[in-house]
Amino acid sequence: IAFAAGNIYTGKFDKIAGVGAELDWGYPFTSRPSALKGWYSYSPMPIDRADASKLSAGGLSAGELLGKQDKCQILVILADWDSQFHVNTTKGQFVDVENDGHIIAYGVLETDMSTDGEYKEFTIDLEYRTKNRRPNYVVISACASYLGDYFTGGVGSTLYVDEFEFVYE
Repeated sequence: IAFAAGNIYTGKFDKIAGVGAELDWGYPFTSRPSALKGWYSYSPMPIDRADASKLSAGGLSAGELLGKQDKCQILVILADWDSQFHVNTTKGQFVDVENDGHIIAYGVLETDMSTDGEYKEFTIDLEYRTKNRRPNYVVISACASYLGDYFTGGVGSTLYVDEFEFVYE
């Protein structure tokens, strides 16, 4: 059975699709915050599960990742999509943060550092690509294994998040 990373996101779960899932990412949102603040606690494990075929399709190597420390990821996307973004993990259909012209702003926190059971405050600054477009949707995603999209991570990596808030200048 495939590795499934623990995650939470704004949007809705659509259905199981093979060994993956179909999700609709995003929640209606029209503001332009400058950052996302919150608290997280992370306990990473070494990457011990890797789907070589999914990784190679994404230009990654299972051999280079196995044994390395897992990373958590907290991602924020502001986009002007016409509707929620449909993710299909079985077909490898994901948001292309770098190239999607509908993404107005984004920010990401990735770390492999343990917080030793404590909560640590974070701030993710949003990088805007345009000054005058307004978003229609916000995606906030938090996952215990940053390569969970590729069914890859460390069994037992654990992420807790709390008290998210947007910051406005």
